[in-house]
Amino acid sequence: MNYHNLLPGGATLALALLSCPAPGFGQSPPQVDSFRPLASFNVPGINAEIVDSLQNGQFLVYTDASAQELGFADIRNAARPRMLGTLAMPGEPTSVSVVGRHVFVAVWSDLPVVGMPAPTFAPGKMVVAELDSQNRPQILGSVDIGFHPDSCKVRRIGNQFYVVVAIENQPVIVQNGLVTADDRPGSPNDISPAGLVQVIRLDPNNLANAVVTDIALPASLLSAAGCLYPDDPQPEFVAWEGTQVAVTLQENNGVARIDMSNPNQPVLQGVFSTGIVRDRRADLRNNAEISLTQLYPSQAPVVRDGGGNPVPAGSRMPDAIAFSPDGSVLYSADEGELNFTGGRGFSLWNSNGSFLGDCDGSLEQFAVWFGHYPQARSAARGIEVEGIATGRFGNRDFLFVLSERGSFMAVYDINSPQQPRPLQLLPTGLSPEGIVVIPQRNLVVTADELSGTLT
Repeated sequence: MNYHNLLPGGATLALALLSCPAPGFGQSPPQVDSFRPLASFNVPGINAEIVDSLQNGQFLVYTDASAQELGFADIRNAARPRMLGTLAMPGEPTSVSVVGRHVFVAVWSDLPVVGMPAPTFAPGKMVVAELDSQNRPQILGSVDIGFHPDSCKVRRIGNQFYVVVAIENQPVIVQNGLVTADDRPGSPNDISPAGLVQVIRLDPNNLANAVVTDIALPASLLSAAGCLYPDDPQPEFVAWEGTQVAVTLQENNGVARIDMSNPNQPVLQGVFSTGIVRDRRADLRNNAEISLTQLYPSQAPVVRDGGGNPVPAGSRMPDAIAFSPDGSVLYSADEGELNFTGGRGFSLWNSNGSFLGDCDGSLEQFAVWFGHYPQARSAARGIEVEGIATGRFGNRDFLFVLSERGSFMAVYDINSPQQPRPLQLLPTGLSPEGIVVIPQRNLVVTADELSGTLT
């Protein structure tokens, strides 16, 4: 698929900033044709990274890893958000996921510190919190999980809550017994344990009886799929649709598929490689001039990992991933990990891992047209698509794509899931990372890490 051919050469992508009134609770949403900026809210801490919504979209909860806090905001009047409060976490909150009033937070507790001896790799925490009847945030307790959790997603099935967590266990690299600042994959001095996926079954009112099920990612399976570091899976991001779970293995350039038909006995169905993008026009030089005239990845310099080993330029190395609302298509945010990796856009996959197509460089073209191309990142990973989400508004399906370095959200019509149609490119705060789609309120919210804003 060559999505940039959907627009005539030299044309601009029209921004129809139409206001669409939010429905009252219990009413069906009206037809939605486009989105417009509504509000930007500065959080009181340092960063805003991952965000989710509570209570039918009336409130937001976000992670602030730098401040080691969880924050809550009231968006009952979405044009005028206000702060509810924060909760201190026992380490870095890496992800948050919500059902109703209950909030599930993955926390990395035993943090490596550069220049200090290595951590003991003590367990991380799945912290459970809630908004009480007075909309006051409070912590209910926690459950021990893997050392370094990253993304998590929760569902309520019957009377139980199930949380799928990517236990990343990113490299802890030591030299002379001390932790270094390097966390690139492939280093022979990495002493961290192999990552895995965990499924936690719990009752927020009885956390002592929580059950944690490990899903190992065998090196033999990753190797057979063509992953780059089979002994170091590094799961990154979790997407859950129906009985299907997809987990990106970012540094490994792969995706794991898990069957949750029986959530008490999750089954690893397989792993697929996300491969290398075909050549597309790109700017590969950091020279203060935007020029999409080089071919990426064939004209990219040699890429080397933390062990000095070559890595194929253009390896997608996806971060976030999302299912289409009907569950038939997976969309991957092809961020990359090392310089001159990543797809500088997004890709499409069947739920079984078959490649369907990608944006073929068109998203960077749109970024140039709208003044959102980060030229200083040309000799790295370009716009770095990090976040991705989908949602059904009224009777129409949309795909939302976040550029970390371009600080924008691209909006696509995906009523035909295999043929995304570009609609808009909208500004966010600086470095959007997290996103939550709230169709019942006609809202989409981004968490913008660098500016510490919710947009």
